[in-house]
Parts: sequence; C-alpha cells; structure tokens
Amino acid sequence: MFPYEGPLRLLRAKYAYSPSEIKEILHLAGLNELEVIPLVQTFGHMEFVLKHTAFAHLREVGSFPCTLNPHEAESLAL
Repeated sequence: MFPYEGPLRLLRAKYAYSPSEIKEILHLAGLNELEVIPLVQTFGHMEFVLKHTAFAHLREVGSFPCTLNPHEAESLAL
C-alpha cells in the first residue's frame, strides 16, 4: 500500500495510499500516541519485489521469487 516512486514505482499497489494519506495516517497515529512501525521484508519474504522481471536477477534461486540473494551488490540498496 506504500506509494513507491522512482525505480521502485513498479512495486506500487493499484490502490496504494497517496503521500497525503500517508501523512494523515502518521498525524492521526501521533495524536493517538501510536507508534507506526514500518513492515520491513527479510531475505526470505521478497516475492512482492522479486516476482518482477526487473528484479529477478536479485533472486537467490532464479526460478523462485521468494528469496533475495544477499551476495548481489544491488540487494543491499534494495
């Protein structure tokens, strides 16, 4: 649901939140003393990224889009 931009734009969900909606969510959370904790994917849960052809070269095993290869230099940036 995150409104990805730039090289990650292809990861954006069809009905992603707008930047203004994200700001509103953060504002309301703060007013209600809630801490927003982003979901951070780990090496073995990257299907939403690695299923795309543009990121397939970062797979641990080429035919399986679930695991990120930590030995690829681009993996750290991703």
